[in-house]
Amino acid sequence: MPPELYQQIDRQALFNLQPELRGSVSNGEFKSETNIEIITSLKPDFLPVLYPHLNNAPASLHQLSQSEPNNLGFNTESWLALQVKQPRLPVETGYCSFWDYLNLSVINNYISDSANFNSAIINFSQDWTESHLQSITDETIAKSLDKITKGLLEWIDSSIFAKT
Repeated sequence: MPPELYQQIDRQALFNLQPELRGSVSNGEFKSETNIEIITSLKPDFLPVLYPHLNNAPASLHQLSQSEPNNLGFNTESWLALQVKQPRLPVETGYCSFWDYLNLSVINNYISDSANFNSAIINFSQDWTESHLQSITDETIAKSLDKITKGLLEWIDSSIFAKT
């Protein structure tokens, strides 16, 4: 899809792409001249609605979209964005969402399989922390050095003026 369309999806958090559920972008920022891909999965509770149409999915889904345009399976809220990526050489840029870490069958059965749900939360949190830790650390060090430098300059200035 064109980057402009992705920006709209990003702003409106379509496909359940809430900012707090996104991992860090790897390998730089998205470029405006290259298409962006979103890998999605239908929420498990909507699969039974589409299951009868899987024999000839493209034709059946087209017919279903014409006959039932308000079918919830066609709403972006019914889909989960797993990954967002932009193919570029030598490596692609992109990120995974929390949904990519989660076995989607757990969404409907999270109470009976809380270990899998907890594991997804832990893995997503660890990856998010690792990817953000360096920038947080760098920012904290830079702010501390800036405060120390300003303090030293003020002390030097006050020392010079005190002597004159």
